[in-house]
Amino acid sequence: MNEWPTWVLEFFIPALFTLFSLVVLLVIQWKLERDVNDRKTFFFFHVANLLFLLMVFGGASLSFGSVMDGVGYAHGWNEAFIRVTLIPLPVVMIVYVISTVIFRRRMRPYIVEKDSNVIYLRYAWKKRG
Repeated sequence: MNEWPTWVLEFFIPALFTLFSLVVLLVIQWKLERDVNDRKTFFFFHVANLLFLLMVFGGASLSFGSVMDGVGYAHGWNEAFIRVTLIPLPVVMIVYVISTVIFRRRMRPYIVEKDSNVIYLRYAWKKRG
């Protein structure tokens, strides 16, 4: 029986879970801001999204790395905390900021022309070609 490499169990599978959760969170945040906050960004949503994404990554990393590998974290909870929270924090923050900017740009229903009062409506989901 082939065993999974540790980097797949501790990084790759949790990263896939985190990316899927990121897309779901951005859609939910966009709908909440559209309905409740009059299309204005709310900073608390960004903080809550980052904390939730770190929890998803950390939980998946601990569960897949410890339970499926059978080794667990023999060095204690401090090393586990550093491995699943502090090390991926910069990567999760960079990916979150980039994906938020791209998502907001794609979900905007219009394009504003500079130095003019003209706006162009986008046909976002219309097939081109």
